[in-house]
Amino acid sequence: MSIDECAKLLAWLQNIFPRQYSAKMTNQRRDDLLDVLESAFDGYHLDEVQTAYKAIIKTYEGGAPDISMVRNRLQTMRQEQASEQESNRQAANRRQDLPEHHPYNGCYTHHEAYVHYLDDMRHNNLQGKFPDYCRRYPAVVWKPWANPDLNRYRIDDPKGPWHYMKGKPYGGWTTNENGFCVPKVAHQ
Repeated sequence: MSIDECAKLLAWLQNIFPRQYSAKMTNQRRDDLLDVLESAFDGYHLDEVQTAYKAIIKTYEGGAPDISMVRNRLQTMRQEQASEQESNRQAANRRQDLPEHHPYNGCYTHHEAYVHYLDDMRHNNLQGKFPDYCRRYPAVVWKPWANPDLNRYRIDDPKGPWHYMKGKPYGGWTTNENGFCVPKVAHQ
C-alpha cells in the first residue's frame, strides 16, 4: 500500500474504531501509525485490507483487530484465491478436451426467435410465449461462452443447468418439448 492508501485506511479505521484510532491523535502518533500500516500491509491493496478487516469484524468482539490478525486474514485470502484460480485453470483444461459444440463450452441460442419476441413485446403484439416463437423461427446460432470464468457456476456447479450431463456421454444437441436446445445423451 502507498502512503496515500494508508492515510485513507487510517481515516476509515477512525470512523469504524474511534476509540482505538482517535481523530485527536498527535501528529507524531499519526505519522508513526501510517509508517506501521505502510510496512505491515506492503504488497496489498486498500480494498483487500478493508475486506480483511470486514471479515474479521464479523466474528471478532474485542474492538479493533490487531494488525497481525489482519495480515493473517490477508494471507489466508490470498491462499484461497490462489487455490480457486488453480481449480478454475484445471476446469478450463478439462474443457479443452471436449468437442467444440459441447454444452460446457457454450450452447445454441434461438437468436432469431429472441429478436422477434423482443420486437413484438416492444410493440405490445406478443403472439404466444417464447417457445412458440422458437417453433416459428427454428434457426439456432452457436454461442461459445464469452468468458468461462464468468460461467464457472454454469459449468462446474453440480446444480447448474447441465448437471444431468455429469458422467454421461455427450451426444450433441436436441430440441425439448418447449422448443429449446438442450444437450442429449449419446446412446452406448
